[in-house]
Order: sequence, then structure tokens, then C-alpha cells
Amino acid sequence: MIRLLGVGSPEDPFYLWLSAALLACLGILYLLASGDVRRFSPIIAVAIGAQLTLALTFFAAAQGPGTENLIRLAGAELLIGLGLLAFWWPVRS
Repeated sequence: MIRLLGVGSPEDPFYLWLSAALLACLGILYLLASGDVRRFSPIIAVAIGAQLTLALTFFAAAQGPGTENLIRLAGAELLIGLGLLAFWWPVRS
């Protein structure tokens, strides 16, 4: 993914493993929340907020030259956040 987006990676692989572990935990949380959307509605709302905030952060960081890949990443985060919002909004409690 790093090569595909053309962004730099940390020298120490520990940070990649740490990111992978945190994303795995987040994925499990999403999976659990998808089983009962009404019960876990606050978790889904926080996840949507996190995705949209991350998109804004990437857009803000992509203000200099050579940051086209950050704009792509921001667009992907924005689409994920808006997609989550579109599917969650009709069934929220």
C-alpha cells in the first residue's frame, strides 16, 4: 500500500506493526458493531467522525507540492466516512 500511494514509510518496522495491530483492533470493533447497529450506534458515530476527521487532516496536510498521494488518501478516507454515514443514518437509533 505504501508503494501504491507513494508515501514514505518509517525506518523502524515496529511502527508498521503497531499500525497494523491498531487497525486490526479497529476492524474487529467494526465487525462487532455491525452485528447490532442500534446497540452499537455510538461506536459507529465515533467511527464516522474519525474517518471524516482523518480525511480533513490529510487534506490539510496536502497543501504543499508533491502531495498528490495525500489527496488521494484523503479522498479515500472521505468516501469511507460518507459511505459509513449513508448506510448507518437510516438504521441509527
